[in-house]
Parts: sequence; C-alpha cells; structure tokens
Amino acid sequence: MKTLVIIIVFFPCLLFGQNDWTLQNCIDSALVNNPEMQLSEIDFSIATLNVKSNQWSFLPSVNGAASHGYNWGQTIDPFTNSFATDQVRYNNFYLSSSLTLFSGLQNYYEKKIVGIDQAIILANKEIEKRNLTIEILGAYLQAKLNEEIVSLKSKHLSFTKAQVKRAKLLEDLEYDTKRNRLESEAQETNDQYELVQSQNDLKKSLFLLQLLIGITPDATFSLTDSISLINSVTVDETQLNVLRAEKNLLLAKQIKGSFSPTITVNGSIGSGYSENNKFTSPDGSFIPKPFGDQINENFYQSVYATLSVPIFNGVATYSQIEINKQEFERIRVENEKRSAELTNTKLENKLEVDNQKIALKFAQASFKSYQLLFEDASLQYDNGAIDYYQYLQNKDAFFKAESELIQAEYRLKFAEIVSSIF
Repeated sequence: MKTLVIIIVFFPCLLFGQNDWTLQNCIDSALVNNPEMQLSEIDFSIATLNVKSNQWSFLPSVNGAASHGYNWGQTIDPFTNSFATDQVRYNNFYLSSSLTLFSGLQNYYEKKIVGIDQAIILANKEIEKRNLTIEILGAYLQAKLNEEIVSLKSKHLSFTKAQVKRAKLLEDLEYDTKRNRLESEAQETNDQYELVQSQNDLKKSLFLLQLLIGITPDATFSLTDSISLINSVTVDETQLNVLRAEKNLLLAKQIKGSFSPTITVNGSIGSGYSENNKFTSPDGSFIPKPFGDQINENFYQSVYATLSVPIFNGVATYSQIEINKQEFERIRVENEKRSAELTNTKLENKLEVDNQKIALKFAQASFKSYQLLFEDASLQYDNGAIDYYQYLQNKDAFFKAESELIQAEYRLKFAEIVSSIF
C-alpha cells in the first residue's frame, strides 16, 4: 500500500520531469499543479461525500449510551420509586432509535439537491479546466512565437554580418566607400541589440509558462513543435444553467415541505442498576440486589409516534418562499444571459478564425512580394545599381513581412484551437 502511495505522489514528477514539453504536457501539468484546480478537486470530493452521506439519511438513527454515577442527598430512585438519602451508586444502559416517516418530502428534495450540487461543481470544474487550457495555450504559443522571432532575428543578423564582410572587402579593394562599411556595421550592432531583446522576451515567456504550469523554472526547459490537444475540453454551459434552475426549484419545494406535518417513530430499550434497590438477606440484613438480577428486572421497552404540526415560525418560511421565487427568476434571467453570451462567444470565435485565415492569406502574399523585392534589391546592390541604404530598406521590409507572416500563423492556430474548445 505504501508503494502505491509513493507511486501516486511522485507520478506527476515522473510524468513532467522532462525538458522538451508539448502543449498537452503543459496543460496536464497545470491541471495537476494549479491551486484553483486543486481546490475544485477538493470541492468535488466534498460534494461526493455529501451525496454518499445523504443516502443514509433515510435510515433510522440508532444511539446507545451507558452511565455510571453516585448520588448524595434525598432523591427519588427511578428503579425503586422510593426516596434515597444515602450515597447511592447507579448505572443506566439504553439504546434508542428514531425514524422520520414523513416530513413534507424534505429529505427527498435534499437528496436531489446534493446530487445537483455535485453535478454543478463538476461542470464548474470543467469550465475552469477549459479556461486554464486556453490560458496555457496562449502562453505556449507566445513562447513558440518568441522562438520563431529569435530565429528570424538570428537570420537577420547573419545577413547583416555577411554585408559587413562584403563592405570591408570592397573598402579594402577601394571599390566602395567607408560610409557603406560604417552603415553596415551600425546595422549589425542594431541587429545584435534586437536579437538580445528577442532572446530576453523568449526567456521571459518560458519563465512565465513554467510558473503557470506549476513547475520550478529551469533554464533547460524547452518546447517541442507539437501544437495540438489530445484531451480536448468541452463544456456544456447550457446544461449548467439548467442544473442551477433545477436546484432552485427543488429548494422552493423543500421549503414548502416545511409547512407539512412531521411524523416520527421513536423506540428505545434499556435497563439499569441502583444500590438503593435492596432485599433482605438470609441473615436479616438489607443488601443491594445483584447487578444481573436488576438488569433483568429493570429491562424496559418503549415505542411511540410523534406528530408535529407547524403553526407559527415568525413568517420566516413564508419569506423564504418569496425569496426563492425571486432567486428562481434571477437564475432564469442569468441563464438566458449566459446562453446568449455563449452563443455570441461561439460566433466570435468562428468569425475570428475566418478573419485570421484571411489575414494569413494576405500575409503570405505580402511576404512573397517583399521576398521578390529583396531578392531583386540584393542583385542590384551586388551590381552597384543601388546604395546600401536602399538595400537596407528592402531587407528590413522583407524581414518585417516574414515576422508578420509568422505572427499571423500563430494567431490562426490560437483562434482555431480556442474555437474547437467552445
């Protein structure tokens, strides 16, 4: 059993103790380590225990007790019905049971309510999982985008370094001016600065992602190219609204049930012992009857029914019924509002996917155009037809278009995954 516990405790560590993380790995880790998800699990466990506990509420209650004590001074002995004035030892043993036969179906409604509470908590937990999944998705894609930007900046710097070497060579051969070499060196410094900035952005996004998924930040943490969900989270929020309304209706019925009479059946058995219960011994002295004899003689049984009719309770029940009516109306309005919001969210997500597809199409066309311009500018610059400033403008425009293309691709990925979740 101890071995099983150890495996369960350390399983998350074994599962996520890796350097290359997929999107699904990050989400699974967050679902295990996120405090809000842990609280949701606790709430669901409590609700499950309430359901199990309520299933026993229809059974009769059974209680047992035993007492042992002494009495000094005048009192009536319950077993002899006579006054006792000396110190008297007494014992009492009994079992009692009570069963509610009818109470306006309050227990029945309570059973339904705790079951609905469990379903509501489960639905809320799924909603939290969905929201956390989207949050992790955004952080993961941001980190992947920053990786792409770092790669792009590195390529940008490589182009510039090649131009610096070329400018130095042409200057040494006196085929170019010192100014072009200085401009290319200045551009190299600027590209190095932008690369460092993009590397810092990547480190920051990876750091924030690790905090979000609940692991200790590690410099070796890296991401794979897998951007897909194996365990997709789908939530029917409309069903959640139905559950809330049903619960409120049951609460109203339960409160109305408190107007009904309550019928209970009670029973008990018991016995006792008293030192005051004495008999005359053969030698003429008064001594207490033996313990076993008294237990047999004092054995009693009782069964009785109770009818309780509510007459007046300070109009609290009436007020609660009216409050419940208003609560029911409020839930109805909230459900309509949530349903409309959910419908709008689904439409917005679909529209966002369509918009991002169009944006990606134009980004691809723009990239292709600036790529051709840059290739042409590179050829003209090599042949001396344009100066370095014109070449630099075309190069910057080309890399900007490539950056926009990469961002458009990631925006579409995010929109498509979010749309699939809702």
